[in-house]
Amino acid sequence: MKDTVLFISQPMYEDKICAIGISGKLFADAILLSDKYNVMHFYSESGEKIIDLYKEHKPKVIFYNFCSRTTQWMMDTTWKKHVPCKHLVLDADVTQRSVDTFKSENFYNFDGLVCTNPSLDVNFTPNVYKINNIMPIAEAGEYIDTGKIRIGFHGSPTFNKGILDLVDFVQNEFDEAELVFHCPLYFPNNGHTHIQFMENINTVKSKIKKPGIEFKLTTDIISNQELVHRLSQNTINCYFNQDSPYNTHIIPASSIHTALAAKRPI
Repeated sequence: MKDTVLFISQPMYEDKICAIGISGKLFADAILLSDKYNVMHFYSESGEKIIDLYKEHKPKVIFYNFCSRTTQWMMDTTWKKHVPCKHLVLDADVTQRSVDTFKSENFYNFDGLVCTNPSLDVNFTPNVYKINNIMPIAEAGEYIDTGKIRIGFHGSPTFNKGILDLVDFVQNEFDEAELVFHCPLYFPNNGHTHIQFMENINTVKSKIKKPGIEFKLTTDIISNQELVHRLSQNTINCYFNQDSPYNTHIIPASSIHTALAAKRPI
């Protein structure tokens, strides 16, 4: 009989989307293909639900898609006492320092830390593991050359994603091009409102001085398959991620994984 593993991530809504939720869904889609374990994926926003899920399914391990900004309920250690199994955490903001200093008692009583950042060295810290980056399970569309350069970006339009630098690079390189942004504006619990996002977009547009540079924006919430297809129609997709406001290092974002699935860049 296969051991049961529960994977927990934050809910995804029809009218709201979050980068952490997207990465959680990508990871869930991948591990649900396991033929070694009985993997089950659940959405949760409370420790009380985890207690109920444990009672019902008796998992050997519960795996959490964690971010200190969006899944703060996972930081509470009290309910974990009522769930006597291994608790592993996939931390979206993991740094080398958090790897080097990881101990359960210092990290909300999680028993192990898993990271997808390939630049981190996990060889010298017990109970820390590194896995491959996760790309969407989706088919890239065949690229159609329209004769015009299309430079794409998708994700939350915060300035630490390098979106202002992207405008400068495009204008320095080209006299005519399309700058194509896909930015769902309703990202819950990440410290920004859709109004702030639009202000950032307007700042991006205001930097465009060359008449031959055309800016295009879509904000609809779409499936991974549709997103990969759209990105595959850009000449290249660029992500100049900088130090985030939460950590002093660059974190590989789920957006990069999606662009790789779209094979643009090639």
